[in-house]
Amino acid sequence: MKDLDHLPWRVQPEIAGGGLFIDLASHTLDILDFLLGPIQGAKGFSSNQAGYYDAEDIVTGTYQFQSSVHGVGKWCFTAFEDVDMNEIVGSEGKISFSIFGDDPVILTTREA
Repeated sequence: MKDLDHLPWRVQPEIAGGGLFIDLASHTLDILDFLLGPIQGAKGFSSNQAGYYDAEDIVTGTYQFQSSVHGVGKWCFTAFEDVDMNEIVGSEGKISFSIFGDDPVILTTREA
């Protein structure tokens, strides 16, 4: 058993209900719901790869919105680099943004 006294509550499933995905990914899914509409179907996998705590530390998922838009998400909370990036790609361009950072929203088109 791991020493839970020294771990943040967010990675203790018995307190938080899961790990960082449960705590943080809801914000990403909420903004995607606002922009693209409700998710009508989802499938995914979660694992504890690093073993630093009992909760999942990596989650991947695919989802389809009622608007027929498809999505793929990857959340790895033990990666060597802290990256918070979302992209919505369409036929005319893409928009890139972070949820928790203060990076600018970037619109990329064929002309840009």
